[in-house]
Parts: sequence; C-alpha cells; structure tokens
Amino acid sequence: MANLALLLDELARRNAMEAPRPDADGRFHVVADDDVHVACFERFGQLCLVSPLGRIPDDQTAAAWLRRLLNAALKRMKGSRCTPAVDADGGAVVFARCALADLSVRELETLIEEHVNAHEGYQRAVAQARAPEADLAERFARQALRP
Repeated sequence: MANLALLLDELARRNAMEAPRPDADGRFHVVADDDVHVACFERFGQLCLVSPLGRIPDDQTAAAWLRRLLNAALKRMKGSRCTPAVDADGGAVVFARCALADLSVRELETLIEEHVNAHEGYQRAVAQARAPEADLAERFARQALRP
C-alpha cells in the first residue's frame, strides 16, 4: 500500500519544493500554480483531493453561478476524475479521488495536475456568472445588432 506522506515527500523532492506536513485533521496541503490550494488526504484507502472554489453567491447571481458550474461539470464528466461539490459550510469545492494502493509518484503528480486544471476551468466558468438581468440585456443587445 502506498503511503501518502512518502509519496508527497518524493513529489516535493522532484519539484524542488518544501514537503507538506499534515495538519490537525491529517490533510496535506499543496499549493499549485501559486494560487490553487489542494488538500490531499486518505479516507478508506482512497486518496482524496479537495480545492476550494469559493462561496456560492447569496445574491441574484447564485442561479447563474450554479448553472455555469454544473454545465462545466457536465462538459468535463467523461474525461475527468474531478467534480464540483458543496461543502458543509456552503462553499463550492473541486473534489477528486482514486485508489491509493500502488499509486506512484508520477500518477500522483498527474492527478494533482488534472485536479488543478479542472479547478481552473471551474473558476473560469463561474467567473462569468452574472445576474439574470445582465444576461437578458446582453441577449437583447446582440439581437439588436443583427442585420
């Protein structure tokens, strides 16, 4: 069985970064691309990766935000191990998991890279969410410009 701490130590060594240490909950935190925080932990023989996407808006943009997030998830569904979820605090996260047994450092690095790419894709999708009136106004403006 692969040991997560040893895998992360080797990953850090290969990438000339400081090896992450577990927090009080046993989660190891890796920062990728300077701003994507990935919590890595083991549960029931599974490696779990979680990254915060942010709070779901409380205003009129919430429906558009969630619609964009779910549409992005639908587009990624076939080729990605990462999925968006809502945590207990009402924040959106990107979640991935795989079997930890026999996981190599190269596979871990690939999984983290895929996770970070998915996270960035979901961030781009929800960044475009606007209030329903803004979407409606833009649609009318495009129609008015048609010949």
